[in-house]
Amino acid sequence: MVTTVGTRTRTMSRSGASASIKAPTTSSGLAPRRGVRSRRRSVPGNPAALSNFPWVCLRDHNRRVVPYEASRPRGVALTSRASSSSSASSSSSPAPPTQISLFRIALPTALCLLLCNVCRIAMSIAVLKAAAEFGWSDTVSGVIQSSFLWGYMATQLAGGILADKLGGKVVMAFSVAWFSVATALTPLAAGLGQGPLMLARALVGLGEGVALPSMNNLVGKGVRPERRATALGVSFAGFHSGNILGLLVSPLLIASYGWRSLFYVFGALGLPALLVWQRFVPDHASVDGIAPKENWLPTYFSRQFSLNVAKSSIFSLLPWLVMAVCSSLAGVAADALLRGGMRVRNVRRLLQCSSFLGTASTLVLISHPLGNRLEVAVPLFMLALGMKALGQAGFVANMSDVAAQSAGKLFGLSNTVGSFAGILSVSISGLILERTGSFTAVFQLTAAMYAAAAAVFFFLCDDKPISSE
Repeated sequence: MVTTVGTRTRTMSRSGASASIKAPTTSSGLAPRRGVRSRRRSVPGNPAALSNFPWVCLRDHNRRVVPYEASRPRGVALTSRASSSSSASSSSSPAPPTQISLFRIALPTALCLLLCNVCRIAMSIAVLKAAAEFGWSDTVSGVIQSSFLWGYMATQLAGGILADKLGGKVVMAFSVAWFSVATALTPLAAGLGQGPLMLARALVGLGEGVALPSMNNLVGKGVRPERRATALGVSFAGFHSGNILGLLVSPLLIASYGWRSLFYVFGALGLPALLVWQRFVPDHASVDGIAPKENWLPTYFSRQFSLNVAKSSIFSLLPWLVMAVCSSLAGVAADALLRGGMRVRNVRRLLQCSSFLGTASTLVLISHPLGNRLEVAVPLFMLALGMKALGQAGFVANMSDVAAQSAGKLFGLSNTVGSFAGILSVSISGLILERTGSFTAVFQLTAAMYAAAAAVFFFLCDDKPISSE
């Protein structure tokens, strides 16, 4: 913050913003007489004391000049030096939020999202053994996997509304408790038939549906705009690491204890995750500083290259490892571009369109006959998911750009539509696979949808805040 009083200039810092202050008069309110040295006032470094200087203007991270009063966080009262003693004794004045590290939010969120994805992916791996045991066709397997998304879609918008009203911490805790119990009950439901199994998976989705809106609420309300993409990147890195952990551990558990053990073990992890969440995530703080689709990769590697469960899981793990790393890098890169002066809308466009078009290109290559070789398919899938991760610093972060105070609801609405598409895609993929015996048409159709989405996002993306009124 650059402060100018009379003829003297000095630098102050507050959240990376700059302020221009002009003091055209002396403390008595009269212009200084020529030849008489005016007495200069010292502008305090405490941001709260800036209310003593009504001529202060700030430049936000988009370099737009706004009054300091309009730029300050909601709920933070500004008190002058003259009234500080009286306001200190008043219980009606809201207290400033505690300044904490963004990782107090991002790391516990990453842990909960990791568990969220572990419980989700369990069926994608167990379905190979369960289908052989119960005699399911590819179409039935696809419908069973998509049943998770039935519940997931149902609670997206409701989860966002609850997160914005009750706080992301409370709703995320409910989410972890719910989907952990539902996951542990899945083997019992499978023994009762396909209907109870689908219901159990829908209940898992019901609990997980509020997790990502809760994350967006926490980041949107608790993290400064110039650090949000980093926080989202860390959180999504945990989310994608759930795929890595699930694909790494599941074959070992299946080989030793059978496919049902996945659900018992992963469900039991909910308790320690919940304890960590309650212990470290603050209730109210200001930080200093997608719709998931059921995973066909294990089935793809198993069917396309005749691999067993262990090998197909290992090869499926590598693309998700790249995606987890790229999620964090995308957030850091986005925030670096913002600090460098690039407009928010251009940053979101760059990352999201690169994500869509890069993923589409690699899927086209995978659908080519050359992609039917294992040594080619694995690196291409790694590239595809790495490119896909860039979007988490694109459209996901853009929700907080335009509606930070309603980020949970907006994410929930977005993911409701995305979940419906996920239900169709998983079911249609199973049908195409059963009819053609190949994933080629699935990859080509998905690539076309990514290309169309890139064009839509480019023309419709904006960074102007939406009024909450």
